[in-house]
Amino acid sequence: MKISFIVLLYLLVIIDSSAQKTNIKGEIPSMKGAWVSITRPTQLLVNNISKGTSTRTVISETGSFSFNADFLNKEIIILTIRDMQKDVKLFEQYFFITKGDNILLAEDDNKVVTISGTGAKNNQLKGVSLFYNYGQTKQDSLPYRINLIVNKFYENDKRIIDSLIISQNSSNDFNEIWNYHLKYARQASLYHIYDDLNNTQKEGFKSNRQSWQNLFSTLQKEAPLSDEKALVAPAYHTYISLFLETKFIDAYDDYFDEPEKFYKEWYNGDSLTAETAMRKDFRNQFRQKIIERYFEGKVKEQMYAFLFESMINYTDYSNVETIYNDFRKQYPNSRFIKYFKKPLEEAISNTKRTLTEKTFFLTMQNLDEILKHFKGQTVFVDMWGSWCGPCREQISLYAAAMKKQYKNKGLTFLYITNYDKEAKWKELIAFYKLEGYHIFASRELSQEIMKALKSTSYPSYAIIDKYGKIEKTRAESLEEKGILNVQIEEALKR
Repeated sequence: MKISFIVLLYLLVIIDSSAQKTNIKGEIPSMKGAWVSITRPTQLLVNNISKGTSTRTVISETGSFSFNADFLNKEIIILTIRDMQKDVKLFEQYFFITKGDNILLAEDDNKVVTISGTGAKNNQLKGVSLFYNYGQTKQDSLPYRINLIVNKFYENDKRIIDSLIISQNSSNDFNEIWNYHLKYARQASLYHIYDDLNNTQKEGFKSNRQSWQNLFSTLQKEAPLSDEKALVAPAYHTYISLFLETKFIDAYDDYFDEPEKFYKEWYNGDSLTAETAMRKDFRNQFRQKIIERYFEGKVKEQMYAFLFESMINYTDYSNVETIYNDFRKQYPNSRFIKYFKKPLEEAISNTKRTLTEKTFFLTMQNLDEILKHFKGQTVFVDMWGSWCGPCREQISLYAAAMKKQYKNKGLTFLYITNYDKEAKWKELIAFYKLEGYHIFASRELSQEIMKALKSTSYPSYAIIDKYGKIEKTRAESLEEKGILNVQIEEALKR
């Protein structure tokens, strides 16, 4: 009897677990062959889609598709249907998901997508802006006028949501999350525009910068910057991530334009400490300073996750050990640790590496010297710089595998750094274990080589054959292994 009870309990757990998954199905024959994708704006760092499912699928020949996924209990997602051949968006809408929803997308006689099934009453959201139309503000940098434009979109969305709440008798959870989303939608939009103007109209924008700051201060009184309950809202995630980046850029501008103001605001007037920090690492440690100053609780935890994601994406691990340890002390049980633990601890280990005996440094004045030095060898040349994000990314992802592939096959590796700082250059050579030959190029040498390769961007790659002829690779990146391997093999056979 006891065993039967345990088996019954187990079966009930299985049934309940299955019932808690969210089903999203479609029967849309007119869109057969199109791609259906799901984006999770509040979960971009942590993809919780269950094993065996995907965030993207293709509508079958009969017009059907299906997702069976383990979303959060209350979550806003974006479902997009796109004709990939024509690069045309056929359908896109926010969906409010709760566990156990069983949503069906179909089309009526006029080929208009309809939504029915369990959870449908929360998802009649046609017309709600996914992204605000920034095009109307491109030629304007005055915040009060831009705010009026953004408010029009906000008021339209609010009317749709309020109408849905009344007409569909939507759930309390729906009302709460969408109210948070709308509450922060304006800030997200305005920070997006602010960032765009700062990049495209920098000089003209400076005169209006204080007016923008005043507007943001007013809006923060209506909607606090650090609000744990708002983490359920996509607009809030956009807002806080943009706040971090714009605050960083503003501080960076102050450092060059008004250094005394920068020293006072961020380093208590201590210019020596500020300059030391700037030389060592401005990007990561300063973002941490912003996070610690403006955020708290679960929002601060989320902001650290944004910072770690940025480190990984840009392969910039300056101060990674200090920042990661600070995070672990504050959030020892963070849900993010399991996602960042492996890459960050691997990066910390790499920062302790030293230069090996297989690392050789050369001093060369011009290209002819380089070609003469390596005559009789086949050489792969990597034109890079420690400051160059794409250069670091390519080295991080492909350099070790390429070395392994051509080990004992007669290929020499030469890395030429350009417009660099010597300390950072050598630090990254050790970090990536870039064994081979290295040249710290002067400005003149960099320009001469790039002119010979007819190239203007970094990274650039070249091959020097045994006869001293240099040519640019046909592959634009190390990722294009097929094209690159053919050219290297051709050079090795000469």
